[in-house]
Amino acid sequence: MFLTEIGATLNINSTFTCFYQPFNLVDFLCEYLQHDIVRDGIDEREQQLLLRKVLKSIWVETYHTESVRKYRIRGFGTSARQHTFPRLVDGTTNDTEERQSVYDYFLEKYNIKLKYPNLPTVGKKKSIVLKSENKTISL
Repeated sequence: MFLTEIGATLNINSTFTCFYQPFNLVDFLCEYLQHDIVRDGIDEREQQLLLRKVLKSIWVETYHTESVRKYRIRGFGTSARQHTFPRLVDGTTNDTEERQSVYDYFLEKYNIKLKYPNLPTVGKKKSIVLKSENKTISL
């Protein structure tokens, strides 16, 4: 509140922005949903709520490669053990169309054994699938 030539003036800033602290994505989802998603999973109703209300406005960062990458989550998929894709050999798909799970891919390519292989994968686009863990919420 301050005084002007025409009298007292009150300036009200009505904008509101929510800031999230850096959190592992799994921990963030457990906090937001108020239950243990590792034990209970995330049902379809909760997935839709998260996509509509929470995840559309935040970025997640990945740390499994040499460079940090930022993504917006656009959907959920099957678990890292169930989601498969054609195995890549020298940057191309194998002629035998052998399939590989997300879990096996991270183990072979990055020597990372996923801590939560039964959680749903999260998707950036239809063709890109990311694991749920080792992601941090960022602005």
